[in-house]
Amino acid sequence: MGQPRIIKKILDTSLGLNYLEAGAGPTIIFLHGISGNKEIWIPQLKLFSKQFRTISWDARGYGQTEPIKKLFDFDQFASDLYELTQHLKLDQIILCGHSMGGRIALDFTEKYPKLVSSLILANTFFGYDESFTKIQRLGFLQKRKKPLKDNGLTLRQFGKKIIPQMIGPNACKSVEEKILQTILTLNVESYLNTVESMVMYERVCDLESIKVPTLIVTGSKDAITPPTISVQMNKKIKNSKLLVIEDSGHFANLEAPRLFNEAVLDFLNGLDS
Repeated sequence: MGQPRIIKKILDTSLGLNYLEAGAGPTIIFLHGISGNKEIWIPQLKLFSKQFRTISWDARGYGQTEPIKKLFDFDQFASDLYELTQHLKLDQIILCGHSMGGRIALDFTEKYPKLVSSLILANTFFGYDESFTKIQRLGFLQKRKKPLKDNGLTLRQFGKKIIPQMIGPNACKSVEEKILQTILTLNVESYLNTVESMVMYERVCDLESIKVPTLIVTGSKDAITPPTISVQMNKKIKNSKLLVIEDSGHFANLEAPRLFNEAVLDFLNGLDS
């Protein structure tokens, strides 16, 4: 059997949600992080589409989906995802989210629990507690806004500045280049609005309400969402497994693709046994 073809599609909605789709079977929806887009999951679409129907979206403000012109409530992402599932007439989905995408997956699962059969959470977080105060969050926001808004850095200069902070010590040049290429596609206004909406989002996920089988993946060198966050999630999500990839940074799916893909496939295939 040949490789399933990846098809670009667009929803006829106000947002014009763009997504990639390949394969047939149980549906996995891949959700990118705050500096990503639908293309970042193409290696997984190629592999997983042999067994699953795979979908990777451009969230609002990203890729070819409509830009965001103003601040918005972060939980709107979950509503957008629901709109996608309804248009595609999906009644059961597997969600795989990286970083911000993992937070969207958690919000969606809390909001629409009957639609989700299992979760894969990669290098993600579940909200901000007293260990990351509002003042610290505002500081983080300024670190993202100032270079682009006040200092006039280009997206290439910005990417070169922040990528070393996000990857592990063993990440190869092709990983850096892949992340840089996604950063170069960012709409600056949309990106900064999303960063602010995410950082100032006060709601903390009720992890104990998550009942579906969950795989949590992180890197031992993730400086953006440190492994301690994943450990907390593993403790609070009853039916969860934790994988810490040694020396990987914030992009486990790119930095250690073989380990990441094997772990996800083993997890999903184990649900049927």
